[in-house]
Amino acid sequence: MRFLHTSDWHLGRMLYAQSRLREFEAFLDWLLHTIEEQQVELLIVAGDVFDTATPASRVLNMYYDFLYRVSLGCCTNVVVVGGNHDSPSVLNAPAQVLKVLNVHVVGEMTGDPEEELIILRDRQGHAEAIVCAVPFLRDRDVRSVQVGDEVSSRQEQLIRGIVGHYRLVAEKAEELRRAAGRAIPVIATGHLFTQSERSEEFEGEGVRDLYVGSLAYVDASLFPPTFDYVALGHIHRSQRVGGRDTLRYSGSPLPMGFREALYAKKVIIADTQDNRVLPRELEVPVFQSLLRLEGDFAGISERILQLKAGGSTAWLEIELTSDELKPQLTEEIQELLAGSGLQALKIKNRNFAAHALQTGSEIRSLDDLTEEEVFENCMNDHKVAEEEREELRRAFREILQQLVL
Repeated sequence: MRFLHTSDWHLGRMLYAQSRLREFEAFLDWLLHTIEEQQVELLIVAGDVFDTATPASRVLNMYYDFLYRVSLGCCTNVVVVGGNHDSPSVLNAPAQVLKVLNVHVVGEMTGDPEEELIILRDRQGHAEAIVCAVPFLRDRDVRSVQVGDEVSSRQEQLIRGIVGHYRLVAEKAEELRRAAGRAIPVIATGHLFTQSERSEEFEGEGVRDLYVGSLAYVDASLFPPTFDYVALGHIHRSQRVGGRDTLRYSGSPLPMGFREALYAKKVIIADTQDNRVLPRELEVPVFQSLLRLEGDFAGISERILQLKAGGSTAWLEIELTSDELKPQLTEEIQELLAGSGLQALKIKNRNFAAHALQTGSEIRSLDDLTEEEVFENCMNDHKVAEEEREELRRAFREILQQLVL
């Protein structure tokens, strides 16, 4: 059997208020073509199908249309699990209808691990794989809260809950494999961090902490050996985990921000031989060029003119980092862009903002602050006593956690 592993589509995401629907449509068309060209029999989407819990109707239509078109071709099964950006109710709402198309959706943990186990069969009805379709495991699903629990205890409980759930699902999968009477692969999904990964690398790029205020990073060694392949989501860069070919993040197919555009986007295609899985990477085309320009005004101007002369249609993030104040920077940049296909989505004058702060003007951008930094600023503004702050921080994290999840 051949399967394709992808994740973190974030359908509906905007970039500095710029719609990206054309890019998403182009990616889904490419993915459909790739599935047919590579004769993929199973598609796995490891979470964060949508960027928000309330996707627009056009975004939902795009998703449903893609699943329908996939069902008409060589791909006999699709497995979709929920991520931390997804609303379980939105994903699960059409689940029973989608089963008719052999699209299996697990939006959230239900309490019965057997509901996450899917036996995949070929067109002749023979079992060819078992998928442990584990979605994003929310704090409330795997950790019991006790009044007075210390933060470290909560973190330990959360990690134990996640690891325990995977072990339970693996045991059930092993039973199904023995019942099948032959060596078939067990493929697991997950939407989480491994111990070696950190979200700071991609801060502001669509990746956000799964468990606010905690360090819930699951060690890769804790995944049960039952799993012949683990299809992970949440990290946006395609990568092996712990040097293992069969424990992978596919990464997001589109760059969620300008820093992500610096490296290639990929999907993973894998072939199974009995219970062995042999994966390989396939690069996703660039559907919209994103370029970050920074430096002094002369250097930025020269680069814009080069791009303009070459007929580029890139979206630009521009930051003036020199000592020049340039109060009319935005107007001057727009003049340079006139008559081209280039668009500047963000123009930032770092030194001018710093100078304004030094002269007493309070200029802040929420884009540059985390939720906790905003809360710290509020406590500073209200002159909250230091001895009261830690308890307020814990309460804020609990509230924020519920909002995020």
